[in-house]
Amino acid sequence: MSIFNCVYCGTFGISVGLFAVQFIYRFLVLSGNPLLKTFNSWKIVLWLSILIFLGLLWGAIPWFFGKMTDKKSEYIRYYLLKTMDVNVDEIVYNGPYFYAQKADGTFDIDMESLIAIVVMYGFLFTFDNYFA
Repeated sequence: MSIFNCVYCGTFGISVGLFAVQFIYRFLVLSGNPLLKTFNSWKIVLWLSILIFLGLLWGAIPWFFGKMTDKKSEYIRYYLLKTMDVNVDEIVYNGPYFYAQKADGTFDIDMESLIAIVVMYGFLFTFDNYFA
């Protein structure tokens, strides 16, 4: 069932990309930019490939770096029971768990969650600076 969570995340990435492509198209129409012709030729495939790439990226990150683990399940078990009356063993989730407090009071950093957030923000920062 975890694959469906990742597909859901991927469709979110596609919808965010779709909004971006739509706003780029509107900007090109209003400014009369010659790049507008790329939407009327075979090059529209390139615009759509951006959406596929974003969908794969937003789906792959939770699949590889946000999987359910015993540490994550134990951390959210109490909160799910208290706030939603749901047992964590009955659901599927993806998400980060950045650090856990050990018995001696020190913190253990979860490298998978750290890698996921660095990759995601790296792509967001790159796209924002490149296309903005």
